[in-house]
Amino acid sequence: MSKNQKIGLEGLLRPEDSILVLIDHQPYQFTNLNSHEPAMIINNVIGLAKSAKVFNVPTILTTVIEERGGYIIKGLQDVFPDQKPINRTFINTWEDPNVTDVVKKSGRKQLILAALYTEICLVVQKSKLFQEKKVVTRENSIRAAKAACF
Repeated sequence: MSKNQKIGLEGLLRPEDSILVLIDHQPYQFTNLNSHEPAMIINNVIGLAKSAKVFNVPTILTTVIEERGGYIIKGLQDVFPDQKPINRTFINTWEDPNVTDVVKKSGRKQLILAALYTEICLVVQKSKLFQEKKVVTRENSIRAAKAACF
């Protein structure tokens, strides 16, 4: 076991130490999604966003090539009506300084990522973050929303 691994209460997510990044919840991203019903995913990610808002967890909304793939889903934007999603051209969210600068500036050490495709949207970020020795909770929107809401 790593000396840095936290157990017990220290191993739990703490709102005051957390920041949430919601990655690419756009209509066209749902096209090839077959693992879960789109309505369930939408409800769960909105529930996760609402939970983050209630606990004052800073939340970053991101899209990829918004002009071709559409804006972030309406229900998610409705939770943060004054926030403009960061529109990326990089597939890897962690390569975009517009995202990383916000995370770093927050000073939060527990990064929570939620996206539609674990294999594409999360694994690359997770690998890079582990190299940087960041604390990462890697979940897809369904699992993250269940943890946050149930």
